[in-house]
Amino acid sequence: MFRKATKARRKLRLALFGPAGSGKTFSALRLATGLAREGEKIAVIDTEMGSSELYADRFAFDVAVLERGSVDEVVRALQEARKAGYAVVIIDSLTHAWSELLEEVETLARTRFGGNTWAAWSEGTPKQKKLVQTLLQYPGHVIATMRSRTEWTVQQDKNGRVRPVRVGLAPEQRRGVEYEFDLVGLVHPTHETEFIKDRTGKYQDVVRVIDEDFGRELRAWLEQGEASAPRQDLTENGKQPEPRLGPEPKADPVQSAEPVQAPERPMSPEALRAWLREQAAALYYQDFRFNNRNGAVGLLVQALEDVLGGEEQRRVLLQWLFGKPSTKELGDHTLKALMDWLNIQKNEEGRYEVTGPARVEANMAYAQAMREEGQQDLPLEDAAAEPILEG
Repeated sequence: MFRKATKARRKLRLALFGPAGSGKTFSALRLATGLAREGEKIAVIDTEMGSSELYADRFAFDVAVLERGSVDEVVRALQEARKAGYAVVIIDSLTHAWSELLEEVETLARTRFGGNTWAAWSEGTPKQKKLVQTLLQYPGHVIATMRSRTEWTVQQDKNGRVRPVRVGLAPEQRRGVEYEFDLVGLVHPTHETEFIKDRTGKYQDVVRVIDEDFGRELRAWLEQGEASAPRQDLTENGKQPEPRLGPEPKADPVQSAEPVQAPERPMSPEALRAWLREQAAALYYQDFRFNNRNGAVGLLVQALEDVLGGEEQRRVLLQWLFGKPSTKELGDHTLKALMDWLNIQKNEEGRYEVTGPARVEANMAYAQAMREEGQQDLPLEDAAAEPILEG
């Protein structure tokens, strides 16, 4: 099972993110030119309406301009690049695939899952996983650019003058995508790149301009060591074809947005608490945000207090479920998990109310919380049979 660890030759997986105009595409092309040996070909998978071709007079590369830049299109383009034998592939950019996937999931939630975005990710997550695995399994070097969330800040230049500066905050892609890459660089508006992740041990926190020489440096490091075993292709379900030792590991809900199947309803209090926390973790990984958080909080507070009988009961339940009694202390992902569970609907009188088994589950969980505090002797069976609807 165990063997002596050795450094093997490998292909580069590098991501660049930054604000508009920082030079991500240009930097990626310079880097790719240095990585490629004489006679090796470079391909650009362009989701930016062909913007990479603006540099066709400076660099030699082939391009595939995608119509939408969806996950399916990017995966297909990577597969075609593999067949064509491109030594270096640039994906410019991965952000479009994520944006298209978010829109697709919202559409699925509306049309097939009754507005439940979390449930719709049961179809969205496998697509994202396939994209990542196809990228990782590519037999050549892969450089991916990503747009970044941008803010403006005020800085003082070398002459003491104050001027506004754009600052890139985080890649516009799925939370945690940077873990898939060997190097991750933040490209500043000055066109310099700051490496915030580095597996080479040479560039961590280094700020430099990416050029052809840098590509040649990286190639020299990548080619050090023993010849690596050939990468195995994935099967249709995205798993390696070789057998595993032991059972499949349970997915970490914070690192995977696959929805956790709810147990048989109504859930016991313990099962409900575990399910809600796992669902909230999945939504956190999807970087879920409410467009109108205040409206969501108000609706949730009204619904819980209608079911449980008042503010104090609501605070007891939230404390037991999440360790925080106030909705103000809960993140958007947790609030969304609660709302999906409660399945809040508008009744004939136009009032929002909790529907389905969540009414029973909420009261069972509240009764359990009180029992653990030693303040109530109500058996859980009675709580399920007679939901607490009034204060």
